[in-house]
Amino acid sequence: MKNLILFLALSIAFACQYEGFTDLTPDDGFHTEYAFNVPELNRAIYQDTVVQDTGWHYIDPIPDIYTLNPFVYDIQYVTTDTFAFEWQDYKPVIRTVHRIANGFETTISTPARGFSWLNVSQFYSDGTSYLIPMFNSRGYRYWLQVFRKRVGYWKTYYTARGIWIISKPKPIDGDVS
Repeated sequence: MKNLILFLALSIAFACQYEGFTDLTPDDGFHTEYAFNVPELNRAIYQDTVVQDTGWHYIDPIPDIYTLNPFVYDIQYVTTDTFAFEWQDYKPVIRTVHRIANGFETTISTPARGFSWLNVSQFYSDGTSYLIPMFNSRGYRYWLQVFRKRVGYWKTYYTARGIWIISKPKPIDGDVS
């Protein structure tokens, strides 16, 4: 009886834990991976000029990125939906996030101090997530944020979303010539 109750409690905990994301390849399920597949990620990155106007929303400021630009105001944070991010999901997720980001003129943003640059992988990490710099079709930078959820030895779930900041330039007072 104790084993049955423990099994049900764990099943409910894990079933409820991964709500709120979209799996763009639902036929293969959502499984753990041994490690983040950087070579496959690099193969999945490409440029596309298509603009998708759905799948994004404004969020409260997050501590992961910020802007240092003193010449902007009305700073807003934008995110895409969160997606399952197994290696076979890289291409459809990156395509979707990139198409959404194509519709924005993003403000230059910087990772928070807790993020370290990983030279070999060419992105930032804070131990629980990665910030991967990406550029939309007009050359504006945005971030692909990959979340890591370790559930056992060599077992990690990955989810991802696009994040960026938008703002308006401050008006210039007086003659600047």
